[in-house]
Amino acid sequence: MGVTKIMAINSELMIADYKNGSFNPAELFPYQPPNWANCLKQKPKFRVKLIQPNTPIYKWNVPKVPVGFQLSVKRDDMTGVTLSGNKARKLEFIFGEAIHQKCGAVITTGNMQSNHCRSTAVASKQLGLESHLLIRSNSCIPEQIKTEGNMFIDMMVGASVYLVPPKPYINTTRMEKLAEYLRKSRNLKAYIIQAGGSDTTGLYGYIEAWQELVDQGVLEHFDDVAVTGASGGTAAGIAIANYLTGSKLKVHVYMVRNDNAYLLNHIAEALSDVGLDAEVNPEELVHIEDSVGLGYAQSTPEELEFITSVSMKTGVILDPTYTGKAAYGLVKQLNTDPRVFKGNRILFIHTGGIFGCTHEKFQKNLSRSKADQVQSWKCMDDEPPQIQLR
Repeated sequence: MGVTKIMAINSELMIADYKNGSFNPAELFPYQPPNWANCLKQKPKFRVKLIQPNTPIYKWNVPKVPVGFQLSVKRDDMTGVTLSGNKARKLEFIFGEAIHQKCGAVITTGNMQSNHCRSTAVASKQLGLESHLLIRSNSCIPEQIKTEGNMFIDMMVGASVYLVPPKPYINTTRMEKLAEYLRKSRNLKAYIIQAGGSDTTGLYGYIEAWQELVDQGVLEHFDDVAVTGASGGTAAGIAIANYLTGSKLKVHVYMVRNDNAYLLNHIAEALSDVGLDAEVNPEELVHIEDSVGLGYAQSTPEELEFITSVSMKTGVILDPTYTGKAAYGLVKQLNTDPRVFKGNRILFIHTGGIFGCTHEKFQKNLSRSKADQVQSWKCMDDEPPQIQLR
């Protein structure tokens, strides 16, 4: 599918079915995957319009990238839905299915600072659906929960939040129980979304995104692509799409939650779901690196300092839970094990997560630079104070 056709489809999604001068955000659009993905099974029938496509790619002058490597960034933090990043791409297809099934609510789960839960909550309100979030928390006392970062956005858009024990394996059962309760008590049909939107329907968000990358010339101008890994949906979509288009790039996944075995198992399940399990081994699709560090959503001082230095030098803001750890791991590996890369032209896919930067963990890190960056200048007769640039 060429650039002209892609632009025509995107234009159609933007302007179709305007009524009284405004666009119906819950409008369903029939979905046809790229030609190279026509062989896949379980293709979604519909999608909704959530994202702003063709997110830009540009050179990224990140500190400490060794000489000889060219690092660029794909700004998928700019997809839309209040800076919802990669989640918005998945949700286009997931909400398409939910609306097609005439659901009035969605239910999903994640941690306190879950980008997925926040993205789901925002998209739900844009589309006119209720959002019900099962938030894993060590505290079951609402008054103890800090309304900051992603949780602040959850509250701002009126999501219903349920504090549940931090045991991921029980949440599917809880979501099913909540869906049954909503049906019986309110006659409200709810659609259950898996953590991270990482199911076969959500997979097509990055099948479709790969076509966008193809049209942006990524296969010709890059050797390696790097992405954050957590629940695994984005990584699986990229890995499968790369395979279907000739495996011209080497895919590096920096895991910030779960381990190598988890991701390989997730990709294996995705391959089975789309009918490719008989022809490809998951281990041939991705190179996996451990970037968990101290643990999920826990940051070292070095990681926080790296994120701060990247934003101050390049204007690209990473988050401490996902993209910050992945980019830190990428730069570290470029310095310590450069032979693992296919070439020297690296594309990092920024999957979003800016609201995590408003978490209190950054306050101490930024307070050290405040004395240099913030100076008082009350009297205009005085010379401006000197501010030390970082």
